Amino acid sequence: MSTIISIHSLELWTRIGVPNLERAIPQRILANIRVEGAWGVAGATDDLSDTVDYESVYRKVKMLAQGERKTLEKFGEDITAEILKEKKVQRVTVELRKFILPGTREVSLSLTRP
Repeated sequence: MSTIISIHSLELWTRIGVPNLERAIPQRILANIRVEGAWGVAGATDDLSDTVDYESVYRKVKMLAQGERKTLEKFGEDITAEILKEKKVQRVTVELRKFILPGTREVSLSLTRP
C-alpha cells in the first residue's frame, strides 16, 4: 500500500537557461512535487518517523535551487534524485514550470522516477 504526499506550486528562484545571459539573473520556477511511498502506518501511529518529512523535502529542493543549470531536465533530475534518498520513497513526480517564452503562459517539464 502506498501513500502520496504532494507539494503544490513551490516557488523557486534559480539560475537556469541555455544562454549565459538567461542564467545571469535568477528566474521564478514553480514546482509541483508528488512523493509516493509506504507510509500507511503513519496514519495509525501519528509518528513523523513513519512517513516522509515534507518540510525536509521542501528544504532540500530550495537548496537545490541555489545552484545553476542550463535545462529544466537537469533541475528535475537533481530534484528527483535528492528526494529518492528520503526513507521509504518509492516514486517521485516533479513538474517544473518556467515563465520564459513571450506569448506563452509557461513552459513545463514533468518527469517521474522510481
